[in-house]
Amino acid sequence: MEYSSIEFNNLSDEIFMIIFKKLNNLDVLYSLQGANQRINKIIKDPIFTNRLTFVKWLSDSFIDLICCDVIVDRLCLQILPEIHHKIKWLDLESSSMTHVLYAAHYPNLHSLGLYYIHEESLRCLFTDETFSPGTFKKQITTLLITIDNNKETREIVHYTNHRIKKRLRLFFDDPPPPTFRSSTLLKLSVRLQGIDDCLHLLDGRFNQLHTVYVDLLNLHCSHEIQNQQFHELSNNNENLSVIKYSVLNELIIIDVHDDYIEEFLLDTTTNLPNNIFLCVKYESLKRVTHNFTRDATRINCAKINELELFSETKCSNYLQEYFPYAKICYSTTFAKTKQ
Repeated sequence: MEYSSIEFNNLSDEIFMIIFKKLNNLDVLYSLQGANQRINKIIKDPIFTNRLTFVKWLSDSFIDLICCDVIVDRLCLQILPEIHHKIKWLDLESSSMTHVLYAAHYPNLHSLGLYYIHEESLRCLFTDETFSPGTFKKQITTLLITIDNNKETREIVHYTNHRIKKRLRLFFDDPPPPTFRSSTLLKLSVRLQGIDDCLHLLDGRFNQLHTVYVDLLNLHCSHEIQNQQFHELSNNNENLSVIKYSVLNELIIIDVHDDYIEEFLLDTTTNLPNNIFLCVKYESLKRVTHNFTRDATRINCAKINELELFSETKCSNYLQEYFPYAKICYSTTFAKTKQ
């Protein structure tokens, strides 16, 4: 019996695309770049160049996919400079961040994920005049950061329209560095331990921000917060100016202490714009608004035009009256974001 064989080059472009799409884009580019003219053309399709992920989520941490200097050199000296104008999203880990970001100019880069980045490296990156002005300040619309910090007392913050499992914390100077700004960031997702970091982020430095996701954790204290400490905090808040979020249109606050929800709804601390989408747990909202009778939160609640509640109990008859302009829906799982 005769066996027919099909040479690699006899496969159609469509078959190549099907095969390559099952591989990591980085593997495709590194392994096949330079194979021949036809393959080079196929792997430079936007499917393979739009987003390059140099990290992999493994168990409870990220690992760098670049395992040796030879790979780094080839990627940074040959491959990235050839496709730099096609790259729109980069996901990087600490060991590869500097090499990749400085390998080429990325004129169309709009999304950046930085995983397990050392705090000092991040500070340098944001203040480096050879990279920051044209990229972070004018191009990036989605930014995700997790900081590798060994201090156990520190928790988290990250920016983006995605979620991440690790809880870390971004340090802020007092005042925060003026260079840490963006006129293009549109979506901000924050998961953090305390409200102070959130207020630092929302102080006007991201002046085009229109969507904020806030996931605040319960306080992890070694002892209970004393009443005296709470009163001191309350007195300090009285001296703060009211924060105005003029372009905010979504506010998702879940699994948090009531105090954090209160920070956003009190008219003495926050001035929300009209037509806000709010996603929150019903029981928490009920407590903060004193069963929907509290005057201090009434003004901001009247600005909500869509309210998604997580509730397993019958809702108060005062709810609709307290949110007079809101379309109210109920969920048993969190969270559906407004499309």
